[in-house]
Amino acid sequence: MLSASSESLLKTLLWRPLTSVFLRSGAHVPEYAPLRCSKNTRKRLTRASFQTDSEAGTTPARVLATDAALELIAELKAKYGEILFHQSGGCCDGSSPMCYPKGDYLLSPDDMKLGEIGGAGFYMSPSQFEYWKFTQLIIDVVPGMGGMFSLENGTGRRFLTRSRVFTEAEAASLGL
Repeated sequence: MLSASSESLLKTLLWRPLTSVFLRSGAHVPEYAPLRCSKNTRKRLTRASFQTDSEAGTTPARVLATDAALELIAELKAKYGEILFHQSGGCCDGSSPMCYPKGDYLLSPDDMKLGEIGGAGFYMSPSQFEYWKFTQLIIDVVPGMGGMFSLENGTGRRFLTRSRVFTEAEAASLGL
């Protein structure tokens, strides 16, 4: 049985922010729309452990990966060696997480490392971070074509960024 906060987290994962309003006070007001996903994805997300980091008494990770994402990361690392992710800013490939061989993508000195998934660093520009700082990114894999320059292109699968808004306790632990 899920705790009340875990139930809330599950609902957040199955609903996605449509827009976010950043008020001058720094408050974050998410608006939600139903997340369209397959029954298998919904089952996978429902079966996962949804204990929040604040329930566990730890600082929350800014980026996580589903088992499907970790499997694809392992495949890409076996084929290409060390890799990294950069959260796209919404140009050619929308806001997809882009996967590159480490060294092929030149990080800016200002790019922020949010964490690691499957042993691969996950980066974002400071301007993008301003939009995402109140959310935990959950990198998943869905059927489809990957970003034009992203390593998963041609596999029939693509990385997808899902997100959830941090709880008040988690935001406070991150200094937000």
